[in-house]
Amino acid sequence: MTQRLLVLGAGGHGIAVAEAAILSRQFGTISFLDKKARGSVGEWTIIGTPESLLSHIDQFDAAIAAVGNCDLRTEWLGAIRNSGLRSPPIIHPAATVSRLAVIEQGCAIMPGAVVGPRTSIGLGSIINCNATVDHDCHLGDYVHLGVGVHLAGGTVVGNNSFLQAGCCAGYGVSIPAGTLASPGTIFG
Repeated sequence: MTQRLLVLGAGGHGIAVAEAAILSRQFGTISFLDKKARGSVGEWTIIGTPESLLSHIDQFDAAIAAVGNCDLRTEWLGAIRNSGLRSPPIIHPAATVSRLAVIEQGCAIMPGAVVGPRTSIGLGSIINCNATVDHDCHLGDYVHLGVGVHLAGGTVVGNNSFLQAGCCAGYGVSIPAGTLASPGTIFG
């Protein structure tokens, strides 16, 4: 049986997550919930709004909150989890993830990303294109690593942090919860 995925959020990140889910062969059927309520996104259909989640859960095997905004992703993943749907991580086949890494529910790991051994990635986190998370890092829940972010070994990133494109952290750096880092910020 083909697995069916419901993606909350039909913006750029939602489309990228849907493509990763198809390419990884985790899912064969994908539909969206978005503020637009109806229409299509490329080959996929928007079947309702995120608020209509409960009326669609019997039609799907899993769901993911696919939006960059940490607060909205937190809210939507909470609704998914409360609905009883599973929210497995979506890992693009062009990402490299150590078998010793722990990836929590609702995460999206995009093409070119590298996640090293003994690293933990919290609930609903995004590891975007070409981001690297070296060994022994710990990312809290709902962290968003933008395109090309690089974290050296032992880095800790607190919950609900957004490190925008090109940020870097040296070895063993701790980044507080709720950090919003401008593109290219260097921690260390």
